[in-house]
Amino acid sequence: MEQKQPSTEQQQPPKEQKQPPKEQRQPPKEQHQPPSRSTGGHIVVLKAGLLDSHLESHLQQLKNTHKNKTAVQITHSYYGEASGFHGYAGHFPPRILKSLRQHPEVEWVEENELVQIPPYTIEEPESDGWGEEKLQEISSLRKRHDTSATQWCAPWNLHAISHRSSLPNLQSSCFWTYYYNSTAGENTYAYVIDSGVRITHEELEGRASHGCTIKTGCAGCSGSLSDHDDLNGHGTHVAGIIAARTYGVAKKARVIAVKVFDENGEALRSDVIEAFLWAVNEIRVKGRRDTTVITISWGRAREGTDALATVIDRAFDKLGIITVVSSENYARPALENSPACAAKAITVGSIGKEWSVAAYSNFGCEVDILAPGRSIISLSENHDSALKILTGTSMATPHVAGLVLNAMSVHGIKGAESVKQYIFDSATRDKVTGNLRGARNLVANNNYDQQNSLHPI
Repeated sequence: MEQKQPSTEQQQPPKEQKQPPKEQRQPPKEQHQPPSRSTGGHIVVLKAGLLDSHLESHLQQLKNTHKNKTAVQITHSYYGEASGFHGYAGHFPPRILKSLRQHPEVEWVEENELVQIPPYTIEEPESDGWGEEKLQEISSLRKRHDTSATQWCAPWNLHAISHRSSLPNLQSSCFWTYYYNSTAGENTYAYVIDSGVRITHEELEGRASHGCTIKTGCAGCSGSLSDHDDLNGHGTHVAGIIAARTYGVAKKARVIAVKVFDENGEALRSDVIEAFLWAVNEIRVKGRRDTTVITISWGRAREGTDALATVIDRAFDKLGIITVVSSENYARPALENSPACAAKAITVGSIGKEWSVAAYSNFGCEVDILAPGRSIISLSENHDSALKILTGTSMATPHVAGLVLNAMSVHGIKGAESVKQYIFDSATRDKVTGNLRGARNLVANNNYDQQNSLHPI
């Protein structure tokens, strides 16, 4: 695995404190951990290099060895030969767990914990004279010449990712502009693993669809249409930042909703892995590796090795699938959270309008890039024209996911390594203020020529 390097502008630690590569480091235990609780179940991760047939025989051996049908309860089986990941989840008594940890095909065993969408702030629109209806009206004003487009009265966050300096201290959003290519996102896909997406929202223009809904206790994707509904709202807001016609980064992208979180923003770790592997398999089968990003705006505290980070890294290495993840909102080292710790993911921290790093944003050299995350207006799940404003690294992450699709569709970048490097190379450097605490001083940018040829407003 590769190590995420700290930015050169940050002070380096003394040589005697030099850290090992990221994949060899373990998070220190702290007294103040984000809440998590075990469900009593476990996830078993098998060693790399195995085939689906190895998992099949392993599970059969497990059943044959323990004749008591209630002793072993397998809830999930992860057949990931193409992506290089095999494992399973279930409930096992202590004596069987002990034998599993010593099994020659088992890499490690971890608890199957509850994952929660991280805390985020819901805000009311600023009282600047613009109500929701007026904001929708003025934000849709655009000027196009061929594929060059300018969105006047744009949200501040879109201005930020298409300019090379922070915003002036302006009161009216009508001075904010978004420079972009009108083809951004064409023939590309964002797999949003979250609480679902309101696919009928008018801002998504019919470009969103339900992919798979994972429900605890049910095998595979749910066949009930009502199960697809976004009852939490987090996923709809994330999807809008990626692809909404007014509030989105890549305005022509398609959104595939992979729902795993319930109305309370909770899901089992085992279900989250199943949702990710479903997305990976569909991307592979449909030949979308060079036109797709997976976005994850959530996570949990971790101790030791981690199954989700591993499957993200292996999907990148084996299939060239890019995953963008949030650093999360606990003001702690990102290394201590998953999947923020994944070496091959693009891990995103948050800045505000003044381009100061957010106090809540997790930090450390695992944070690859920063993006707007404060007071972000996007779509609401309440009805097909509803909007809302949220704050958090969950909002910063889909900006970068949208820029991945922009790199693919506008700039023609292919290959996971090349796209990832392009995102870093095209970012705005050394403009963020505040204590970055090891995060790279890079602000995500769409690298559109117009911002360089015109004086930024």
